[in-house]
Amino acid sequence: MLFSHTSGKRGVDTNEPTTPENVFWIASCTKMIGGIAAMQLNEQGKLLLDNADALERYAPELKTVDILKSIQNGKLETVEKKNRITMRMLLTHTAGFVYDIVIPYAERTGKLILTRKK
Repeated sequence: MLFSHTSGKRGVDTNEPTTPENVFWIASCTKMIGGIAAMQLNEQGKLLLDNADALERYAPELKTVDILKSIQNGKLETVEKKNRITMRMLLTHTAGFVYDIVIPYAERTGKLILTRKK
């Protein structure tokens, strides 16, 4: 290890100081850390933000993602997407993916992405 530093208390209900051995759950910070890593790779020329070919090499399943056109009586109708997905779209949350909890909204609006079954 090159450098180690801690500061602050181990939690809101204790006065114990933090140590390098403490483990913390960072939860949704993984998105931030992944975004920072992606930006650093982009600055180094190792990650192309707008190249769908490069993204599909790493995530080939994105080639066959379809768009939900409608949900009627529990039946999903999908159509082929018009635009290929890029890393920029994934990082800015504009690729169209949703969490499962959004399905009731999708049923009302018809906005959802699904993977095409072959």
